[in-house]
Amino acid sequence: MRYAKQFLLLLVLTLVGEMFNDLVPLKIPASIWGLLLLLTMLKLKIIRLEQIEETSHFLITILPILFIPPTLGIAGEWGNVKGLLPEIFLVVIATTTLTMVVSGKLTELILVRRREDD
Repeated sequence: MRYAKQFLLLLVLTLVGEMFNDLVPLKIPASIWGLLLLLTMLKLKIIRLEQIEETSHFLITILPILFIPPTLGIAGEWGNVKGLLPEIFLVVIATTTLTMVVSGKLTELILVRRREDD
């Protein structure tokens, strides 16, 4: 029953994220709205981590399984995708590099600020 309550809470936040997506005229995906809502509620201690922790760990554990349908969809479109491989690899390499640089710099900034605060 505990898992059902935790999963229901996450589903409600996802539903609210979908409603935000319909109401707010910004091009932000509904899933991001739901995650921002969850983060806000966790930070404001409206939701405690313990209330969603077990189900969250379960969902993270099965995350690779959730990538199977999109992978099969791409495999089914191999004829169309095959010609775009150089462009796809270029975008993947560029965005991965950008993500690594931004994450590293942000982490560095946070660590420097923490040292200054101590």
